[in-house]
Amino acid sequence: MAADMAPEQFAGMPTTPAHMEPEMITAMVAYLASEENTHNRELYSIARGRYGRVFMGVAPGWHVSVDQPVATPDDVAEHIDRIRDLDGYAVPESMVAEFALVP
Repeated sequence: MAADMAPEQFAGMPTTPAHMEPEMITAMVAYLASEENTHNRELYSIARGRYGRVFMGVAPGWHVSVDQPVATPDDVAEHIDRIRDLDGYAVPESMVAEFALVP
């Protein structure tokens, strides 16, 4: 992955020497370990001074109804744009929550 990262990709992105300090990560770790933190089962990213939540979402996709035969590779190919469409995505907190999204 590092081989794919050319320095020109980062041209113009703000950064300071402090962004490389371990304390940037320590601040998030200390908060997450504190009693003040009420956010469980979440992921976070720290990059070049930006803190952000990372999440995995699921798109509505394409649904094979119960009266249709098992999907074939051709069916998937035919519906791939709909399968890939991120409009209306959800961020389920568990597999059970994801199952609730299926009609």
